[in-house]
Amino acid sequence: MREVSTEPVSVSGLRETLRAHANLDIRDAFVRSNADGIDVMVEVGVHRRMQTVSRIPVVVDEKEYAVSPPRITVQVLVPVYYINALTPADFTASLPEGADLSAPVTRLRPEVRFTARFDPKVEIREVQPAEVTVQRKPKN
Repeated sequence: MREVSTEPVSVSGLRETLRAHANLDIRDAFVRSNADGIDVMVEVGVHRRMQTVSRIPVVVDEKEYAVSPPRITVQVLVPVYYINALTPADFTASLPEGADLSAPVTRLRPEVRFTARFDPKVEIREVQPAEVTVQRKPKN
C-alpha cells in the first residue's frame, strides 16, 4: 500500500494554525493498521516560497581557528510578494557563543541570523551544511 486517506479535516474559516487528529480511512477489509490515525498540522498564513542564499561566510572570532567549509548556504522561506533577492550580506553566520573548542577538531552547528530586522514572515528554514568543522590552525 502506497497511500492512505484520512477522514476529512475541516479548514473552513480557519485563521490560525490548526493541529488536529485525523482518523485513517482504510476501506479495504484486508488491510489492518495498528495506528488509530495521524496528527495533522495545517499552517495558515501568507503564501511563501523558498529562496536559496549561498556563500555566507562563517565568522570565527578566534584567529587561531579555521572553519570548513568557510561559507554556508541557507534556505529561506519568503512571502511570494517579497521581490528583493536576499544576499549573503543579509546574514551573519558564527560559531555558537561559548562553544567548547578545546578539542583539536570540533563539529558545530553555525548560528545564522539576519543582519537587520526583516519581515517576521521571512524565516530561515535550513542551513547547509548543518555542521561545520572547526580546527586549530597549525602554529608557524
